Order: sequence, then C-alpha cells, then structure tokens
Amino acid sequence: MATTDRTDDGAAPLLPGYDPLTGLGDASAANALIAARIAAEGAAVPVALVELRGLARYNDFHDREAGDALLAELARKLEHLAGDEFGPSLSLFRLAGARFAIVAPPRTAIERLRLEMRAIAAAVGETLLARVGDYLALRLSVGTIDDAANVPFGLSLIARRLAAPPALVRSMDVEAATRGEGLAVLFQPQFALSDDRPSGAEALVRWRHPRLGDVGGAVLFAAAASAGLERALSRMVWKKALASMAGWPERMQSLRVALNLTAADLAEPAMVEELLSLADQAGVSTRRLTVEVTESAIIERLDAAADSLARLRAAGMHAALDDFGTGYSGLAWLKRLPVDYIKIDSRFVRDAAGDARGRTLLRGVVDLAGALDLGVLAEGVENVTQRDRLRDLGCRWYQGWLRAPALESADLIAFLDAS
Repeated sequence: MATTDRTDDGAAPLLPGYDPLTGLGDASAANALIAARIAAEGAAVPVALVELRGLARYNDFHDREAGDALLAELARKLEHLAGDEFGPSLSLFRLAGARFAIVAPPRTAIERLRLEMRAIAAAVGETLLARVGDYLALRLSVGTIDDAANVPFGLSLIARRLAAPPALVRSMDVEAATRGEGLAVLFQPQFALSDDRPSGAEALVRWRHPRLGDVGGAVLFAAAASAGLERALSRMVWKKALASMAGWPERMQSLRVALNLTAADLAEPAMVEELLSLADQAGVSTRRLTVEVTESAIIERLDAAADSLARLRAAGMHAALDDFGTGYSGLAWLKRLPVDYIKIDSRFVRDAAGDARGRTLLRGVVDLAGALDLGVLAEGVENVTQRDRLRDLGCRWYQGWLRAPALESADLIAFLDAS
C-alpha cells in the first residue's frame, strides 16, 4: 500500500478503509471486497455477521477504554478462530460499533459457514464473555450477497436476522472426543528459512463432529474446558499424535513434533510424568518432541509452567512460547521461562511485509530473542514476500499455508517424500 503523510509523532496514520481500534478493514473495505468477489466469481458471497450486545451497559459499569479493549480482544479471537477454520483467504472486518463481518473464502458452502460460525461464537462466549459480564452476548447471522451494486443493503438484510446462537456442543459429545471418537490429529510442517527444507511439524486436532461437521481445535478445547474435560482431551490428542509418530518410516525419525499444553495441563502436577509415560509407551523418544505453551495459558501459573517446562526439557524435549506478542507478558517473561524458541504470531508476520514501523518492531523481537539465545519461528506465513522478509530479519523457521496446511499423517509422509 502507498503511505500517506505522517502524523506529528512520526507514525504513519492508518489508511482509510481500516478501523483504528482493531486494525481490521472497515465497512467500506468490506463493501468493496464483497462487490469485487461477486463481480469476479459470478456467484453469491457467503457472509457472517457477529455482534456483541450489551457493550453500552458494560461501558457504564466499567468505562469506554475497557469496552474498547474488549472489542479489540474479541476481534483477535474471531480472527484466530475463524482463520484456523477457513485459512488465510478468510477476511474479517469491523463494520461499526460492536458488529463484525466475516467474508468466507470462495466456494465455501453456506451451511458450513453457518455451522462453523455457531461453534466459533459459542467458543468465544465461553472463553471471553463468561469472565467479563453476564449481560454481554454474541449475536450471529449468516447469509449470502449476490448483488454487487447493493452490498450495504445485503449486509443490512443479514443483520436483521441477528439472533443468539443455540448451544451446540453437549458434554456427551466432548466425552466421546476424549475417547478418540471423531478425533483426528493433523500435522502442519515447519521449515528452515535458511534452505526451505522441512524441520518439524506441529500436531493440531480436528474434530469430526456428527452434527457440526469438521470443527477446529480451538472450538473443541473451549467446549472441553466448559465441560471440565480439557485434561482428558489433551491426553487423547497426545496419544494419537504419538501413535502416528511411532508408525512413521525410519527417514522421518528425526522430525521433531510440537505438542500443545493448555492452562489445565500446566495446573496438573502429574502432567510431566504423564506425558513422559505416554511417549515411552508409544516408543517415541523425547528428543523428537517439543511442547508449546501460550502466554494466556501461563499468565496465572508462571512458576508452575516454568517448573514443568524445565522438567520436560531435562527429559530431552524442547519448549516453545507460542503466539508471542499477543498476550499479557511480552518480552519480560522470556527471562523466567525455560524455552528454546518463541513462535511469532501471524499478525507480526504480516508486519514483515508491511510498513517500516512494523518491520522495525519485528526486527526488535528477533534481535532480542537472539540475544537471549532463543530461536524464532514465524506462524501464518502466506506468501513468498513474507517468507523472504522473515529470513532477512533473522527468523530461523516458519510454518503456514505458503508451503502446507495441516496434513493427515499419511499425507505428511507423502509431502515429505516429495519435498
């Protein structure tokens, strides 16, 4: 994008078409994209609207600044959850106030969008709204727009149907998942930026729900947390991932796989022995494993997290801090956490190909990690420009749709054989 005149403090102002609070595109950008999609595809464009109700009352009890922070966090959660489900070609916009629009990728079935968005809305309600006020609620509507000349009118029609999403996930469904029913573990390859060769993979879960269809891991774990089954679900995901690794051919025995730890995992004193025992039973060396924790998972359990990570590293595993820069801790926690590398969130990755200020911030993160003898892995790399900029900045590894999405175990074997 072209830059405009700079503000008095030297910062580049946000260009028209973007919302200054969330950094998302605004209503004009949404209208333009939908109209362009209709013209290019000659087909209706599926759109979901999500609205936060009760924000005015929330602001009355707190203040406008708290309400803005809540909207910004809601935007991040929607972007993360919807991005996991639909990939990088999904587009999220803040239309006005507390209303967001999600424009699905081409060829997305409207029924799939409806089911996925209901599950996402339910997950956001359980993880975000439950802790900030009972008077807040998400409203959801899904529809299609097929007239490029009347996109705002089409959005208005969809908005008229905004209604509360029904409860979607029953405890019995999650209990079945903890037994492995409908649970698939996929592996997203990771690559060295020095030579673009595969260096590892992250184990990710996909839930093949009998009513909802394919549901992503973030939604599943939110439902499991609500049902008090998060620990049981983690164990099953680990067991499935380790079983796949145990069956890989000899040429893949050096491929390191990252397993995710939740806040509930870190709160369990027996977790370390449990994970080590599962790896031993599967015949998988701990030196083939990495554990990943997010900032949000360790915010209330920093000492316990540090102790657990230290014990797992002593057993031969690597440790990583995931979604770095999106949580609460920032750089200060790196001194206290025994990790081998940090994973930069996809928002930082987009900065790599963005304005000079974003690249400067990203370079500062990479340089600090280097000074602490930590590696840096970039998530969500979608194009060659981002990859090359990240290499120039000093990142060591990356993962993203540029090279490969998350793959079934058999597909991963075939992908690596062809690489």
